Amino acid sequence: MGNRNRKVKIIVLTVIILSVFASWIIWENTSIDVSRITIFSERLPESFSQYKIAHVSDLHNTEFGKNNSKLLRKIRAENQPSARQDKLQA
Repeated sequence: MGNRNRKVKIIVLTVIILSVFASWIIWENTSIDVSRITIFSERLPESFSQYKIAHVSDLHNTEFGKNNSKLLRKIRAENQPSARQDKLQA
């Protein structure tokens, strides 16, 4: 009887681990992550001050909303000045 309980526990634990791993893979391939990097260089002209570049990669043939509307909305939101930036510029 003890051997059977051990096998059941191993099977349940294996199913839980596989479920967590599968969920993580799905989430990783369907989420939009934003990384912000600020570059300071005296070699860049003044016209590049506050300049933003969107670099999109690793889409893995995934569509984020119809015609990538969620992805485009996220990019547009990143381009909007925050309230704090508005106060600094005023």
